[in-house]
Amino acid sequence: FDPELSSRQFGVELSRLTSDERAVPLVVEKLINYIEMHGLYTEGIYRKSGSTNKIKELKQGLDTDANSVNLDDYNIHVIASVLKQWLRDLPNPLMTFELYEEFLRAM
Repeated sequence: FDPELSSRQFGVELSRLTSDERAVPLVVEKLINYIEMHGLYTEGIYRKSGSTNKIKELKQGLDTDANSVNLDDYNIHVIASVLKQWLRDLPNPLMTFELYEEFLRAM
């Protein structure tokens, strides 16, 4: 993890976004905290999609400088859509391919 190398948050290995000091990537923590504080009682929070242009704008802002993005400028559905997009863009899923059979067995 070296924040000086790249501020990119989307489409990168999870290991590049975490460290001993930061177990959860900054962008994930920021988005989830905002959703938890402002959107838990919003109907369809993860089902309804936000504006495509706003999603692109927020995603680009988070990729450029996650610390300076003001989430108050965005609809809660846009923020939830960006979180889902971040998860989709991971090169390797959180439920790893190596443990796929184990996850199936656990279900």
